[in-house]
Amino acid sequence: MKPAQDRIRTAVAASLPPGYGAITRWSRPRQGDWSWMFEAETGGAAPATFVVKVPRWEEAPDLGAALNAGPQQDTEEEYRALESIAAAVAAAGDPGLTAVVPVAYVREVNAVVTERLRAVPLHERLRRTRAADAAALFRRVGRWLRVFHATSDPQLIPFEAEEFEQLADAGRRGALGDAIAAVAAAARVRSGRPVSVGVLHGDFSLRNVLVTIDDRVAVIDPNRYRGRIAGDASHLLTEVRLGRRQLITSGAFRARSRVEQWAAAIIDGYPEIDGGALAFERAVAAVKRWVEVEEPTKGIARLALLPARRLLKSEVGALLRQI
Repeated sequence: MKPAQDRIRTAVAASLPPGYGAITRWSRPRQGDWSWMFEAETGGAAPATFVVKVPRWEEAPDLGAALNAGPQQDTEEEYRALESIAAAVAAAGDPGLTAVVPVAYVREVNAVVTERLRAVPLHERLRRTRAADAAALFRRVGRWLRVFHATSDPQLIPFEAEEFEQLADAGRRGALGDAIAAVAAAARVRSGRPVSVGVLHGDFSLRNVLVTIDDRVAVIDPNRYRGRIAGDASHLLTEVRLGRRQLITSGAFRARSRVEQWAAAIIDGYPEIDGGALAFERAVAAVKRWVEVEEPTKGIARLALLPARRLLKSEVGALLRQI
């Protein structure tokens, strides 16, 4: 792998804009599910630290194959999206928000280079943050998401209910079957109504939300695909309210009042725009979470099913009443 690493380092060094100086440190690669990550540092009057990301995919399972595949349109589009996000956050003028600084797209090695943001994931920050301060962070998360969605100029199109008919045909019985039927019925009621569709982050989660030392919020790793934009906020809200430990303890892992405060803060920062669309997307996500919990190989311990079902049933019912 050393020749491939040297090739990437050389290409990145040649692509850094003037003012950054020469690379003085280059890390070993860290392999993730879909990329290799390097860290680099430059010296000079204004030293900086960079993250260098080279995507990997099924047809390019090793670094050499990825480099030989040449530049990829998806990777360049990812870099352009980072530029757009950084510009939108700067234009918003919100002191509580920030963004990863894009530095270069290096075509020769299909790499995205960004300045390293000195921050920690939100889920880590929550362990040492008071409830009221955490609510302020979640409110900023909602505002960040609103800025992000504005970059794609969401369009209003008619809502289509067909995918929910398939969910209803799954043959589930009992309380879960009733919840699925209720969500499918709500989808039919919403059929034809306008709903906002644009570019989603696609994995808007606690691990992808970062918090800097001065409490500014940024988000990383956007998947960038089109869909109903309420799905991003729904994803995070479902994680906050229906995470594994929340389900096992029937909501007692974090006090319900605290979780409700956090959820309200997200919604306050990202206000409802489609008349019940967010509540509907959250009900869909809660039902899918319920299906996942019931799967014997993917769910939680059998003894924990009762409190989990109780919390899920309550959540779905409350959300359907908001639609």
